[in-house]
Amino acid sequence: MTPTLFRRLKYAALALAFMVPLAAGIVVLRFDPADFARQLVELTQKDRQRALRLEGDVRLIFFPGLGVEVGKCLLGGRGNAKPFAAFDQLRLELAWLPLLVRGEVVVKGVGLRGLRADLWREPGGATNFGDLLAGYDARWPRFALTRMNIENAEIRFRDDLAGHAYALHVDHGQALVSSKEIDLEAHGFGFGLNDLAVGMQFARPADKYANTLALALTGKHRADNFDLRLVAVNLQGAPEKFGAEKVSVVAQLGHGDDSLDAVLNLPAVAGSYDAAHAAEAMLEINRARKDGARSEKHSGAADLNLAKGWLEWPEAQTEVRLREPRKPEQATLRQGAARFDAASFISAPEN
Repeated sequence: MTPTLFRRLKYAALALAFMVPLAAGIVVLRFDPADFARQLVELTQKDRQRALRLEGDVRLIFFPGLGVEVGKCLLGGRGNAKPFAAFDQLRLELAWLPLLVRGEVVVKGVGLRGLRADLWREPGGATNFGDLLAGYDARWPRFALTRMNIENAEIRFRDDLAGHAYALHVDHGQALVSSKEIDLEAHGFGFGLNDLAVGMQFARPADKYANTLALALTGKHRADNFDLRLVAVNLQGAPEKFGAEKVSVVAQLGHGDDSLDAVLNLPAVAGSYDAAHAAEAMLEINRARKDGARSEKHSGAADLNLAKGWLEWPEAQTEVRLREPRKPEQATLRQGAARFDAASFISAPEN
C-alpha cells in the first residue's frame, strides 16, 4: 500500500468516525420514539378502526440498522376491542436519508417476533382481515418496504364458509420486495405437514406475460414426502376476482415404491376464490405401487372452488389405465361428470 493511499484511507476512516455519531445525534434530536408510538396508535385507530396497544418499551435502535423497536403489542379487530393479533416484538426499520434531510419517517423494513394471529372467514364470506389488505392512504409514515422478517409465528385460520380450519407455525421467514419482484421463503409446520418449506416468487417481467407467480412447497406427511409446484402467468387480481393463464400445478406424495402424483394444466382460468371456471382443464393422476400402477386423466371444461380445494367437470372425458405384473395393460375411456378433491390427495392411504 502506497503512503498516499494509506493517508486517504486514514482520512476517510476519520471522516466516517465523525459522521456516524453526528448522524445518530441528528436522528435523536429529530425523532422521538414515544411520540412515534403515540402517532402510530392514533393512525391505526383512524385509518383502520383498530385498537393498537403497545405494552412493551419503545426505543430507538441503531444496530443492525436504524429503527424503532417495540416490545409486546396487541392489535384488536376492526371496530371492536376483540383481540386479533399479538406480537412479542415489533421492529420497524427506518431509512436514514429522509429522516436526516427532511425529518420524514420512511419505513423500509418490518420485523415480527412471536406473532399470534386468529383469522377467520364468516359463512357470508366476510373476513376479519380484509381491511388490512386494502390500500393505505395515510401520508405518515411512508412505507417503502424492501424486507420483512418473521420469527416464531403462530397463525390460525378458520373458514366457516368452506368448513375448514388450518394452523401454521413459522419458525422463520423472510420476504424481499422490489418494484419488480417479491421473493418469499418460510420454514415451519402446518397444513398437516412437518418440515414445511415454502418458497414464492411474484414477478412483473417486461415481456408479453405480466405478474408471474411461482410457488414451491415441500414437507413431510406422516412418512411420505410431499412436494407441490405451481406456476401461473398473467395473473391479475386475487382472491376476490382473478384471472390467470398457463396455470400449471404438479403435486407428488409418497416414498419408495409407493407414490402418488397429480399434474394439472389450465390454459386459462378466471373467477373468484369460491367460484372459478376454466374452459379447459386437464388433470392426470398417477398411483404407483409394488403390485402395479393406475393412472387416470380428466379433460374438459371445469369449475374450481379454491376455498374448498376441489375441481369438477360437469362433462369430462376420462381415461383410466391399469398396469399389473404379468398382465396386459387395461385402458377404458368414458364420458361423464368427474371430481377431484385436494384433501383426498393429501390424505391418500399409505398402503
